[in-house]
Amino acid sequence: MNQSVSSALFAIFDEFRSRKETLSPRMLARRISEQNLSVSATEVAEVGGLILRFLSDRGFFPVPPLLLPIISALVQDRHDKIICDPWAGIGTMLATVQETTKAKTAIAIVQNEADFELGERWSIPRIGVSESLSICSRRSCPNWI
Repeated sequence: MNQSVSSALFAIFDEFRSRKETLSPRMLARRISEQNLSVSATEVAEVGGLILRFLSDRGFFPVPPLLLPIISALVQDRHDKIICDPWAGIGTMLATVQETTKAKTAIAIVQNEADFELGERWSIPRIGVSESLSICSRRSCPNWI
């Protein structure tokens, strides 16, 4: 992982720990945004693991890193233009699949604002639950949703 990203994340975690405040996923997303941190697709799993160490009791459930090479091997021969993860969380699996398949468009459907805000930093378009339902209720619903 990029040293500046990991250093910045540790600084955020240390700040909240020293103030004895609870760091929520939403607050972490805001702090990442304020510091203008961005993470490459290959770093998403590492960042997810690091975040898990600090947010495991606050509704954050990352994809096990052992699973990512398996998923990558399963989709390596795919050449899809558009991919979608209907339960994307922060986008770890979607970033892995996009990197492997070289899909031009990856869409993450998320179930809560905290995942939406944390995942925004990975440059994957995101659709919230209410938006995805309204898209799919239209006649022009694309066949990839």
